[in-house]
Amino acid sequence: NSSLVQLQSSVDRVQTNISSVKDQLNQTLNNPNCIDCSSLIPELQKLTLDISINDPNLQKIQSAINEMVRVNLSSKISQAEDSLDSIPQRLT
Repeated sequence: NSSLVQLQSSVDRVQTNISSVKDQLNQTLNNPNCIDCSSLIPELQKLTLDISINDPNLQKIQSAINEMVRVNLSSKISQAEDSLDSIPQRLT
């Protein structure tokens, strides 16, 4: 879950930066010295960016990863390998 939180935080920063650039562009386009710029203002207003990392599929993947970490998957694999390796000794 911390990975998704970090990712969302990064996305939020990017959105803030893009909003700032959009505001600066808007100021430039509204500047009286900007010739024929007013026609571009509606186009600038159409630009939107709304990204959310709260996708249910991402949450499921993150939960699965968290569960793998919690159960110590490497240890479980080692136990399974040891069990398989001991089969020949049990048969003789």
